[in-house]
Amino acid sequence: MPAGCYRSRGVSVAPRDQAVVVEKFLASLADLRRTETIRTCLHDDAVVQDVIKAPQPAIEAIRGRWPGATRIVACVGNLAVRGQAVHVEHRDEVTMADGSIATIECTGTYVVDDGRLKRARVYYDRATFHRRLGEGRGAPAEDEGADLVAPHGADLVGHPGPGREPDGHAALAARAFFRDWAEPDPEDMARWWWPDGVFDNVPDGSGPPRRGAAEIRELWAQWTDRVFSGVDIDIVSMAAAGDLVFVERLDHVRFRDGRVRTLPCHAVVEFRDARITAVRDHFDFGWFARAVRV
Repeated sequence: MPAGCYRSRGVSVAPRDQAVVVEKFLASLADLRRTETIRTCLHDDAVVQDVIKAPQPAIEAIRGRWPGATRIVACVGNLAVRGQAVHVEHRDEVTMADGSIATIECTGTYVVDDGRLKRARVYYDRATFHRRLGEGRGAPAEDEGADLVAPHGADLVGHPGPGREPDGHAALAARAFFRDWAEPDPEDMARWWWPDGVFDNVPDGSGPPRRGAAEIRELWAQWTDRVFSGVDIDIVSMAAAGDLVFVERLDHVRFRDGRVRTLPCHAVVEFRDARITAVRDHFDFGWFARAVRV
């Protein structure tokens, strides 16, 4: 694994073939000028969706994600396979044409068909990347991307439909955990975590990770007192590997003034004995912050 990569936990997955295809695709991004190398990993009609945006042809989406980028080194942390879908948590080190470098944490759902990538959905926070690259350098415009009330992610490409979630104790616990978001009680939510558990909303602008029951309880109390009454969740796709579960979802946030905003998210949830040790939730915080003002 290249220097600077991270792995929060080693996860073995099966079947392995789909994972190898995705790892090969991510490795091909190390030189964005060599599009033919990237194309060998893709179906001719492959699409990539940076989730608050509409799906695009894969090469167009990859080259347009960070205009001016020449290199993306994707360091894989965790992954899990469910059927044709490979869920991956990765940290991307992006090199720009002027030599500047910034990193961004991502998750993605990569769908493999016949040994090549067919479609992908990638979750990250654009504002975090541009802040790390340097204030004002290519920052996204306020109105860039999806409609602020109904993001393109609300009609995710390749939605698998009901009945496709994985089995197993961790997956069952993850479904129960997210069901509790509909009517969240801060005390009950805090009980999901072990005393040393961590709740990390990954985008920089969403605040530091909360550690331990007291901080997590306080966070939920702030949310329910000041921001929203509950969150109705549609699970789009799940994959589990042991005690680790990827949950790709649409969060329909019910604000206290009656508005509802839909936020595409992708969480990595780690369990031990049906209680949570860590949640890392990936989404576009900049988009959401603008949406709540509309």
